Amino acid sequence: MIYSLIIDAGTSSIRGIIFDTDHQIVHIASQRYFMDVSEDGTALQKAECYQVCLEKMMQECAEWAAGRKGKMHRIALTAGRSSVLPVDEKGDPLGPIMMWYDKRPQDICDRLNADYGDEIYRVTGMYARPMFSAPKMRWLKENYPAVYEQSHKLVGIQDYLIFLLTGEWVTDLTFASRTNLLDLNSNRWSDRMLEIFGIDEQKLCRLVEPGSEVGILKKSWQNRGFDTETKIYTAGGDQQCSAIGQGLLASGKIGINNGTASYVAACSRRRLEDKEKVIHVNKGAVLGTWIMEASNMGTGSVYDWMRKILFDYEEDAVSIEAMNQALNNSTAGADGIMAWPYLAGKGMPDWVCHKAGGVLNLKLSSTKENIARAFLEAIVFEIADCYRRIERIVGRPETIQVSGGLSKMPLFNQLLADVLDRKLVTVSCKETTGIGAYISMLLGCGEIEEKDISDILIQEKTAVYTPEIEQVTLYTALQKKRRQIEERMPFEAISE
Repeated sequence: MIYSLIIDAGTSSIRGIIFDTDHQIVHIASQRYFMDVSEDGTALQKAECYQVCLEKMMQECAEWAAGRKGKMHRIALTAGRSSVLPVDEKGDPLGPIMMWYDKRPQDICDRLNADYGDEIYRVTGMYARPMFSAPKMRWLKENYPAVYEQSHKLVGIQDYLIFLLTGEWVTDLTFASRTNLLDLNSNRWSDRMLEIFGIDEQKLCRLVEPGSEVGILKKSWQNRGFDTETKIYTAGGDQQCSAIGQGLLASGKIGINNGTASYVAACSRRRLEDKEKVIHVNKGAVLGTWIMEASNMGTGSVYDWMRKILFDYEEDAVSIEAMNQALNNSTAGADGIMAWPYLAGKGMPDWVCHKAGGVLNLKLSSTKENIARAFLEAIVFEIADCYRRIERIVGRPETIQVSGGLSKMPLFNQLLADVLDRKLVTVSCKETTGIGAYISMLLGCGEIEEKDISDILIQEKTAVYTPEIEQVTLYTALQKKRRQIEERMPFEAISE
């Protein structure tokens, strides 16, 4: 039996998802790790951690296949986007990875947007934001010039993993479109953006299309149970792959993927323009497609914070179930408590990374259940703002599809339906990113055509959530009140 392995490197874990020749997921291996986040906005991860976790995960997958007298005949990679790692000519890290969550380049972004913002958005589909790669590269150059000069390449997590597997430095267009350096029209590194950000092109990876074969597995992996003829593919960025896995290539759909942050996305066959220049426009993981994204800065991260602060925090299902049950016992509207979930900064449309969260209307009678409910509602309000901006561009969808960790919580899904005043669905498979990466690989190697995608994406709806009129009325009024308070509340001044 031959198998395909999808490597999905996220913020908190690296996963190996094995598919058989019938396109079914037959095994999943996972290794966890944690970002080191500081109060000043620093978010780092040791590159060595990714290497060790990659090796352990690959070993488990090889042993699983060998136990069934099978082998991996191809591997495709997807990963979180916009992290930056400086490496030398041997590929050895010159420091830790600046994760996408790192907010230290905020001042750089403010300066560049003031002088060149409209030009940056026109060429790259995004204003300069701390989460993107080029501002991090510029920050590294300004604050650690010796490291910048010594670096042979400035790479993302995906690029680093591909190098560990193949010895090649390549990146695909989906990742490049999250750097602020790609010219979306020419699919080349933009000379003008390189000039504005002050980055040397030779420090960037060679560009390829998503779904491309990028090399053959290095011989050093042979003693770990892999065939050295194993082909390696780049599948595309995690959110672009998730869009495929959610079935968003079909018209009339908007997807909401909830992880550390939430991403609202829709796909198009052409570059759609956002007159307000708020929506991020990126390359899709299927050639000739575009993805429009709007995101907040904290969903799963705020949920985990609530567990840590308000409940007995453990990394197990019991702890999660206890908190979810407490939320189910809370009151709609959180008994008047109002929260602002800017624990990691404010996302769209403002993108104020140093903006802090807050809570209003606490009383002696307030319960932890309702405090948690206030934060959960606040997360949903932030997602709703992102959704409405996407809907204004692509139109009201036939289907809103919800995926990711919090979509396992019925209360979260119902809140989202009520606040949006839209029907939404969840589906049986939660591995939308892995499935999307698998499809990208199949398209890239010519095994399937785009018309065949629906055959692989057969998923049963697990639940349909319909807005409840009374709750829609409540949350419409509550959101109006929140906006009035936000206009008067100097969050930025309080955060300083």
